[in-house]
Amino acid sequence: MEMGGKAEGALKPPSPSELEAMLDAQGKASLDKSGKDFDKARVAAQLDSHKKLVTIQEDYLKVGQNREHLSVT
Repeated sequence: MEMGGKAEGALKPPSPSELEAMLDAQGKASLDKSGKDFDKARVAAQLDSHKKLVTIQEDYLKVGQNREHLSVT
């Protein structure tokens, strides 16, 4: 059995109903927004996610053991 070849196959994107089923309550509530309300909620969600990722990165840098992975820019 040879390994290392090209991956084969196709991914079927989820349907709108499958996507909606994966959303939490906050995500489902955002579907009801449109226009400026949607844009405002989207930017707020992106900012919140960014802050959470920065916190995760800072916590890891305090305790991380692998020096190669600590070189985060």
